[in-house]
Amino acid sequence: MNQAKPYIAVSVAQNEEKLWDDHFGEAPYFHIYNRHGQLIEKRDNPYWHEDHDVHTGPKKMADLLPECGVFIARAMGEGQKILPKKFGVQPFITTETTVQAALQAYLAQASSVDET
Repeated sequence: MNQAKPYIAVSVAQNEEKLWDDHFGEAPYFHIYNRHGQLIEKRDNPYWHEDHDVHTGPKKMADLLPECGVFIARAMGEGQKILPKKFGVQPFITTETTVQAALQAYLAQASSVDET
């Protein structure tokens, strides 16, 4: 994980237990975790709209979550391709449906990479 951006942002649905099931930038909330999986902050997405048809783009998300080096979501648009190089953010796309399962999947994957 990027040392300058030590936190993980997870896209969260309205009930706050489920992972948002659409594009990362369209989520109503983000939960911010440290690299040990501890919740640091719950943050509203000011770009979220009830109709869910707003594409915010990677720059707005990087600006909204500047301390986060990882974005976890079920889906991301084409912007995910420029996140690593342009914004220093690693996208993590998962099929998990709950926030905790998605976070644990990322942490397990990151842990296995750190061990190699």
